Amino acid sequence: MYLYFMRHGQTAWNHEHKMQGQTDIPLNEVGLEQARQASERLRAVNFRACYASPLIRAHRTAEIVLAGRQIPLVVEPLLKEIAFGQFEGQSLDDFKEDASQPLHQFFYEPWDYQPGAGAESIYDLLGRGLRFLNLMMRQDYAADDKILIATHGAFVRSIVNLAANLSVGEFWRRRPLPNCGLMVVQADHQGYRLVHEGLDLLSGELP
Repeated sequence: MYLYFMRHGQTAWNHEHKMQGQTDIPLNEVGLEQARQASERLRAVNFRACYASPLIRAHRTAEIVLAGRQIPLVVEPLLKEIAFGQFEGQSLDDFKEDASQPLHQFFYEPWDYQPGAGAESIYDLLGRGLRFLNLMMRQDYAADDKILIATHGAFVRSIVNLAANLSVGEFWRRRPLPNCGLMVVQADHQGYRLVHEGLDLLSGELP
């Protein structure tokens, strides 16, 4: 089967460069339009099913992309974004630019990042990603079935790491995924293979 991992559309916190994590922020008007455009770009893809994070920005993206199609949508908690605990809602840029900030290590030395209360490590996220892949392998899908998966940026990176057998040190070094961008993994009894990475669907990059 082919797993089409899509990052959700833009939110106000995306636009403001705030840490979202598992805070339930809805799509803004730009994000709603991005999802509508993604729906048109993927109209020719015959999805067998869709799995979505329960967070509204991803779940709503899936609903819009699937509008007018009779495709089952499964809400799957494993697909949530990585949790940042008390740092959700704070400036992403501050954490990246200031080495004294607690989350600076998350971006530059993720293998050593120690999360605080209510937060997850990179290893926690990779574990969730692996559990999701194993969940999909237990489903009764055919080799050529295409499954849409609406989720989040860091979660998609965890799948890239797992499918490409990368080290944790490479977590942030791969091509970034824009809002409503796509990454495609082929999964079968032999394992997982990265087919497409970091596709900018709204700029015309199609799988």
